[in-house]
This record gives sequence, structure tokens and C-alpha cells, in this order.
Amino acid sequence: QTHRISRARYEAERRLRGIDSLKEHFEAGADGVVVLDDAGRILFVNRAAERITGFARDGLLGSELVDLVPVDQRPQIADAIARVLAGVNVDTFDLQLSTTSGSPVWVSASTSTVLAGTGAVILAFRDVTAERALELELRSTKEFLERLIDSTVDAIIAADFKGQIILFNQGAERLFGYRARDVIGKKPVWELYEHGGARTIMRMLRSTSHGGVGRLEQTRREVRIANGETVPVSMTASIVYEGEREVATVGILTDLRERIRMEQRLLDAQQKLQLSEKQALVAELAGAAAHELNQPRTASMGDAQLSERQADKASETEPPHLRAVRIILAEAERMAGIVKKIGKITKYETTDYVGSARMLDLDRAAADSHDAIPIEQVVGEDSQTGEFTAVAPGADVVRETPSLADLVEL
Repeated sequence: QTHRISRARYEAERRLRGIDSLKEHFEAGADGVVVLDDAGRILFVNRAAERITGFARDGLLGSELVDLVPVDQRPQIADAIARVLAGVNVDTFDLQLSTTSGSPVWVSASTSTVLAGTGAVILAFRDVTAERALELELRSTKEFLERLIDSTVDAIIAADFKGQIILFNQGAERLFGYRARDVIGKKPVWELYEHGGARTIMRMLRSTSHGGVGRLEQTRREVRIANGETVPVSMTASIVYEGEREVATVGILTDLRERIRMEQRLLDAQQKLQLSEKQALVAELAGAAAHELNQPRTASMGDAQLSERQADKASETEPPHLRAVRIILAEAERMAGIVKKIGKITKYETTDYVGSARMLDLDRAAADSHDAIPIEQVVGEDSQTGEFTAVAPGADVVRETPSLADLVEL
């Protein structure tokens, strides 16, 4: 027992002599320094360590370093002590130390085996609280920007000036059909465009005619997706600078396929609407024309029939003008057929006319119109005003117009 006590006293004195020999060096340094024994008890603390932790030297000597760190970091301290005493330095690591102010500080710690032969471990550390807070803020900002870029519907692609893709968001994955991990650093950006497209975009970026040097206003281009299909896109782009040096390009692309389909559907709908309006107009004009033509036709036809009957009763020989009257009657009947076709117009159909002109095709425009309501037909003459009365017959009944001579006889 006396031997063990003497041995322990000897080792302690040897450690103290070793510490004393390095004390001036420790005190001159800007980093905090603590010397620990094999049990992790503090044997020495320099002024920088006092300043960082806020604890006085007398309050730290003899205490264990693990009392100043969180529970989850204590195994790391024990492992570092064991490895240093075995003659192996430990890589720099971060520790969170308690302070007298109540706010912990983050320190970057490193070890030394200089006193390992005496059973002591040198632990040097510097305050990196501000740096770690900045790193955390930058990491949070980076993660937020990555989430923001990935949540964007449009495709966002960035490439360095060697043409290697360095950014490929989820919108780009949806547009091109590639996975980001298969593209970033592996596929040159010009393979995403039609032949010569990337070179054209760079010329436009360096020109003053498309939004200024380094900027490309919205333009329509074509890109080539994974299945080889060419897709129209609307894109804007810009050059990223570090000072005056060009370091990267970034482009934002919007898939135009659905928009083009919508525009085509809208155009088709407009054309159908125009055709429908045109057909309605033609039907209205046809109704008006049929109504207005029926009145003079019926009057002319009635006069001709009356003249024909009077000529038959007046003389046994045929008067010379009777041939002209019959021609008038025949043409009036022909006009009746034309008017009937006009009254049955239900659609807009044209045929070639003189030169490049076109005219309404009555036969086709009135085809398949047996269900349509025929245009009003003249059925009688008002005895007081001399005007003809017209009605619209049923869809399935078409009454022939009585002649004026028949009405006179009645």
C-alpha cells in the first residue's frame, strides 16, 4: 500500500513537472487549454479556458471535465482520453461546454500526446459558437432554398461553364423524365436541347438584344426529353457571376404542351362558335328571303294563271302572249322550288363560284333537313290591305301554296 501511494505521488509530481514545463506555452496561447488525468479530472486550466467558460481556475481544478458537457457527449470525452493515453491523437471534434452565464458555448477541441507518458492528456479548444450558428443558419437557408426549388412546378436547371449540370430540380425531373442523380455531374446540358439549342441560348445570353447581357427574357424553345420526344417550352435564363467572372448559367423552363392543347381547343371552340353564328345568320337570312320572295312570286304566279284562264275563255285560238305566260308560270314554279330549299337551310355549306369566290350550296345546305320547320308559306290575301297572310306549318306537314287564281274563283 505504501508502495502504491508512493507510486501515485511520484506520477502526480511527474505530471506536475511536465505541466510546469509547458505552463508558459499554454498561457501564451489564444486557445483554451485543460490538462486531464486518466480519470478525466482537470489538472490545469489556462487563462483562455477561464475566459471561454467563465469559471475561475480554482473552481475547475480537481473537477471532472464531463461535468461541463452534455450527457450525450461524455462518452466522447472518455474515448478521447483513452486513445490519447494510448499514444493516438484524436481528430478535431466539437464540444458544448457549460458557462457561468448559463448559455453554453460550442468549442472545437483537439488533443495532444505530449504528456501521455506521464498519464496526462492535453485538450486544447477554441470558441466556435458564432461559426456554428452561422453554419446552422446557412444550412437552414440552403435546405429551405432546396425545398423551394424542388417545390417549384417549373423546371430549374443550372450548369457550370464546362456544360456539367449542377442543379436539376423535381420540376426538371417531371419535364425531362430523368432522375437528378442520373443527370447531375453526368450529363452535359446541351444534350437536353435540340441540336445547337444550347449554343444559341448562350449567344442570346451574351447579347444585348434579349433582355441585356447575362439575361434572357422569356422565349420559346424546344427541348429533348428522355424518350426522344421534342417538347416546346417557354424559358428564361441568366448567367451567374462571381465578381466579373461567369461561373454558371441557370434556366427556368415551363412545359407548353398543355397550354398549346388548351389554345387549340379554344381555337376549335371559337371556330365552331363562328360557324354556329354563321349558320344561324344564314338560317335567319334564308327565312327572311323565303318569306319576302314568296309574296311577289305568288302574286306574279297568280296574275299569270289568271291571264292564262282568261285567255282560254276569251278565244278558241291560243293568243300569242300565252306562250310567255306559261314560261312565267314555269319559272315561278321553279322559283317556288328554290324558295322551298331556302326555307329548309339548316347549315352553312358553300360551293365554288366564279374565280376564287364561293357561294351557298343550296342542295347541301338544305340536305337532311326534313325535321326542320319549313319557312312560312303564303296561304291567302287580305281583301282590305292587299297583303298576303303567312303561317309556319308543322315540321312534318308542308302545305302547297294555293294559286291566286284559285283564291279568286273561291
